[in-house]
Amino acid sequence: MHRRGTFYAVGVGPGDPELLTRKAVVALEACPVIAAPRVSSGEMLALRIASGAVCLEGKKIIPLDFGMSKDRSVRAAGYCAAADVIGEPLEAGLDVAMVNLGDVSIYATAYYVLDELRRRGFETRMIPGVPSFCAVAAALGRSLTEPDSPLHIIPAGAADLDEALSLPGTKVLMKSGRSMPATAAVVIQAGEEEMRRAGFGAGPIDATFNVISQIVSRAPDLEQFSINAITGGTDAQGEVTVRLREGEYSATGRGSDPDIIVASAKAYIDALNRLDHKERDALRTQEATGEPAINTCN
Repeated sequence: MHRRGTFYAVGVGPGDPELLTRKAVVALEACPVIAAPRVSSGEMLALRIASGAVCLEGKKIIPLDFGMSKDRSVRAAGYCAAADVIGEPLEAGLDVAMVNLGDVSIYATAYYVLDELRRRGFETRMIPGVPSFCAVAAALGRSLTEPDSPLHIIPAGAADLDEALSLPGTKVLMKSGRSMPATAAVVIQAGEEEMRRAGFGAGPIDATFNVISQIVSRAPDLEQFSINAITGGTDAQGEVTVRLREGEYSATGRGSDPDIIVASAKAYIDALNRLDHKERDALRTQEATGEPAINTCN
């Protein structure tokens, strides 16, 4: 009886060869044929990661070219074409492993090819890998979840991002491509209270300002934004000046930091605080004298 080969979809993790699982290494060592996605530049990143953990000398390498079209039928045709190429060594009785970045169950090209091969009657196996977001959490020393909070995995290129970021718990945005605007994640400590939020903008500074405004539930107009270097050298401090207006009141804030985005956030918060103090002072003056206060821009 003719034996057909087995297809293995192998997750190689987020980039560090040391994060390949032992099972992935065993499968890659055993398979005489390795299939790998190839980008337009010719690079096969998943294969390069795998080669850092497994000796691939003497193995047949099958490059696979996939388009990045949003058209589902075009993508499906790419998976079928890959299955055609991989099917030849499988029909000859050779086992084939296809390497895939991250894990093979999370937006994984290797799984879509596996699904097509399975429909054609081939035996298939999935070998999990470390997802990129888990590796990031480990590098930061943070947990992705709490006992009572969910974890959302969202395809950023196809989702309503404002709605997605309003979901409770941790949000992981994947497959963003070039469709996702600049993002910012802000943590504000007010006494013992810690406020966290993420959002978008026309650029990283605009996104930072938008997120801070959302946290404090205020949306003043930005009248002035300027950047000045206040020290020289490679560790130069940048100073940012921000002037905000809300109704008849305006205030100027300043912030400095080697990171210009952090300096901008400090200046924006400083201006918000000054604006708040000015409005409170005006209210107290009006209550005491019955006369409106005079606004200044400082």
